[in-house]
Amino acid sequence: MKKNSVGIIGAGNMGEAIIRGISGRAEFSVSVYDNNSDRLNRIIRRYRVKKIALDEMAKQCHSIVICVKPQDI
Repeated sequence: MKKNSVGIIGAGNMGEAIIRGISGRAEFSVSVYDNNSDRLNRIIRRYRVKKIALDEMAKQCHSIVICVKPQDI
C-alpha cells in the first residue's frame, strides 16, 4: 500500500486532533511543523510523527493542512 504523506503546520489543539486521527493509520505518513519547539517535541514523542522544516514539507508532502490561528498566518 502506498502511503500518502501529510504535512501538518501547527501542533495546537486542531493540529493535534488531526495528528491523533491519522498518525496510527498505515496509509498515512505524517510530518509536523510548529514554532513552539516544546509542543512540537511532545507531539513527535506522543504520536511518533516526523518533524520537518516548512520548505521540505512543501517539497515532500502530498497534502498540507494549515492548523494555525488566522492572526498567525
